[in-house]
Amino acid sequence: MGEAAVAEQTVGEEDDRLSLVRRFAVFTATYPWEWTPEDVEAYFSRQLSGDSPLAHSTVRGQQGDLQMFCAFIVDGRYGWATACEEAFGQVPAQVCHDWNTADHVTSSRAVRGGAR
Repeated sequence: MGEAAVAEQTVGEEDDRLSLVRRFAVFTATYPWEWTPEDVEAYFSRQLSGDSPLAHSTVRGQQGDLQMFCAFIVDGRYGWATACEEAFGQVPAQVCHDWNTADHVTSSRAVRGGAR
């Protein structure tokens, strides 16, 4: 894959991640510094059910993207937590945890086909 294709793929992934964060914010009707782990459970439960549920792998990927966004906004190196506390009296938190996100499922075929 050439450099232009890699750059285009990266931009597409960033657009997808930004779109997910925006959809999550609309779903919760709150700002990132107000998000809770329960919001994550409610949002992704909805994504896994209904008339056209998303695949487990898609949900797991989206949860990873949301987790990365939260890791960014709580990381003290970037100043977002401090800015939120000063402006709104609240700090953002990591809302994606092992207990409220999808497990990585490995098929038995992939396990059997491992190192020999």
